[in-house]
Amino acid sequence: MRWLVGANAPAEQRLADLEKTLRTIGLDPAEYAPLLAPLADIPLPPGRATNLSSEELRRRQLAAITAPAGGQMLRMITIVTRDGPDREVKNQHFILSDDAGTVWLAHR
Repeated sequence: MRWLVGANAPAEQRLADLEKTLRTIGLDPAEYAPLLAPLADIPLPPGRATNLSSEELRRRQLAAITAPAGGQMLRMITIVTRDGPDREVKNQHFILSDDAGTVWLAHR
């Protein structure tokens, strides 16, 4: 995203451009700018940074990146269990990448 205003532009201008771009594509800058600014090396003013764990931040960033396309990324959990001495059962469970929703069994 640095190309939007240039790498040498002041951080405030780069943040303003990011927020303008988010508004243009129909996303709330207050919600999405704190998630996407770190990916573009845009420092956030005090009080705007998120205090999420790194894992939760990555999940929300992934959801934010896919939001403009209207798509949703899924996360898969595979559980392999033994069903006897020579048989294994593999269950694949899916959930939205931001952990919103219900886990469902898609393949056994």
